[in-house]
Amino acid sequence: MFNKYLFIFFLLSFTVVKGQSIFMGSNASEKMTIKGNSYLYYDGLTLTPSSDFHLSNTKLSRLGATSNTISSSISRSYYFDNATSNFSGSLKITYQESELNGESESDLGLVLFTGSAWNNQTTTTSDTTSNFITSIVNNKALKEITLSNYVNNSNSTPTNISLSSSSVNENIALGTTIGTLSSIDSDTLDSHSYTLVSGSGGTDNGSFSISGVNLLSAASFDYETKNSYSIKVQTSDGTATYSKTFTLSVTDIFEDADGDGIANNIDNAPNTSNADQADADGDGVGD
Repeated sequence: MFNKYLFIFFLLSFTVVKGQSIFMGSNASEKMTIKGNSYLYYDGLTLTPSSDFHLSNTKLSRLGATSNTISSSISRSYYFDNATSNFSGSLKITYQESELNGESESDLGLVLFTGSAWNNQTTTTSDTTSNFITSIVNNKALKEITLSNYVNNSNSTPTNISLSSSSVNENIALGTTIGTLSSIDSDTLDSHSYTLVSGSGGTDNGSFSISGVNLLSAASFDYETKNSYSIKVQTSDGTATYSKTFTLSVTDIFEDADGDGIANNIDNAPNTSNADQADADGDGVGD
């Protein structure tokens, strides 16, 4: 007698697909669910979520090359045309040695494109006899999954920091964005965080703050009082750090409190309109 319950359990536990692409519709009812600790196998890619994982409004395709700007000559990549919700669990790619295009198997790694950044997966296991590599992923969107020759067991130190602006206007509000920070790093997949650090060159760190990659004002700036500030910024790729000192100049903004067309710093009566700067008694104070 046919056991329908055993058949349903099989469908829920093991999903195997091989082909050019898998379509998941845009309606909520058209989602594909991979049950926790079961798997989806698609043309060399195995997804094993740690809890129920839903795929919808996307198409999964296998590519012969990477679609984004990662330098890999290996011909195996999997692409979602819309990024998935965050995935936690195991990703496994099997491959043929002919696909490696001469690259060393010892240098293989898995790289994810989340839709905004490449993430080199450092928690991996590989079997060069059976030709597969597995990575444990924690809470990341899936846009592209790539088998890469990017070496994941070495790290280079960042070599420079750039700040998009070297000046700050006087009288700006607290929390105003002054400039954007970026790093030069030969590990092109690395992401960087920034902090203000003490030491030589960090004299005026207290007048600024950093949020993400943005340098913000944390004090009031007045050109006539102080027109130059020195800060020390550190970038970190999660392993290595690099620090750099920046000098920011304060831009003198035309200030005319009394509206007479004469700048406050040269007005002999800055709070009283006195356009002709008349000073009959010569005491330096306008009439």
